[in-house]
Amino acid sequence: IGLMVGCSTNNASSTSSNNDSTSNITTSSKLNDKSESSSLNSSNSSSSEGESFVNIDGYKVPKIKNIRYDEIKCKFVWDNHSAAKEGYIIKIDGEEIETISNEYSYIPITDVVEVQVRANGVRIISSDNWTSYTYNVPKKGDNLASINVFVNKIISYSDLQKIVSINIKDNILYTEAVFSGSTFYKFEQKYEYKLESLEDAMDKEMPDAYIDDYFKISEYNSAKYLLESNEFVGQLEEYRQSGYEVSILSSKTVTDRKTKKGDFFYIYATYKLDNGSDVKYVKSNICCNINNPSTNEQINYTVRLKDPNQRALEEYNFEIISPEAVIFSELMDKYLNKSE
Repeated sequence: IGLMVGCSTNNASSTSSNNDSTSNITTSSKLNDKSESSSLNSSNSSSSEGESFVNIDGYKVPKIKNIRYDEIKCKFVWDNHSAAKEGYIIKIDGEEIETISNEYSYIPITDVVEVQVRANGVRIISSDNWTSYTYNVPKKGDNLASINVFVNKIISYSDLQKIVSINIKDNILYTEAVFSGSTFYKFEQKYEYKLESLEDAMDKEMPDAYIDDYFKISEYNSAKYLLESNEFVGQLEEYRQSGYEVSILSSKTVTDRKTKKGDFFYIYATYKLDNGSDVKYVKSNICCNINNPSTNEQINYTVRLKDPNQRALEEYNFEIISPEAVIFSELMDKYLNKSE
């Protein structure tokens, strides 16, 4: 199946700024839309000097200060306020989310993200006790948010949910990603010149994307259960047996568009291989066939997949990520192993 799709062409700004006035929230997507549950006495949650308050109708309300975006850990953070006993509320994408700690994990898909934060539990809710912040996503190849915004522009009619893999071969950029509608796409984009890096691709005019294939996605984290079985197939298994520890950086379980049974599915994933002296980042696509499928689909995608005696595996694509594109894998590695 091959389709040509046009790209949106908005460019990302390279600066971020504070905005003290209440403003509308721009459209974005929460790829990691959970509130961090770490306690207020964590390393980045200590009370800051110069805590301030705002008086609203006689109430002394905590004023939030120093909102910023952590580009390594991919989260919005702000100074903890000792009077915010019930945590905070962050307003983003038009939605208000409660969080007990002074942070919120978020990976943008738009050039500009506007957020507002206030202490939770205050009796008076008004525009005066919100602190506003605008994050302008820079165009940098070593920034996970930048890569996310870049990939989101591959197609203009759907929003990015998750990047699974990125690879470069000469002048072609290969991307596997999930977009809204729970659809997994495999894209090819042919540039006029050889690509030296992901940032090089960002700096050039984005060509139309050729859709190599697309699939329905499953919500089951099958790659996790495959990893726990401690047995793979093909070259991935050869690396494991030769002493490389295998960890998952990004994955998605998909099914054929015409297949409704839960006994036959695919795992697309990017892995980190580490033997202590050498690190490789690879993408491997594995076809999984459950021998005696259960009528309970979840059991097939999880428990039976984990048992080598109840499955048959076939690795039909294995590639070492090119040096030009390895930065995405390294960023994902840092993000997944971020200290809390």
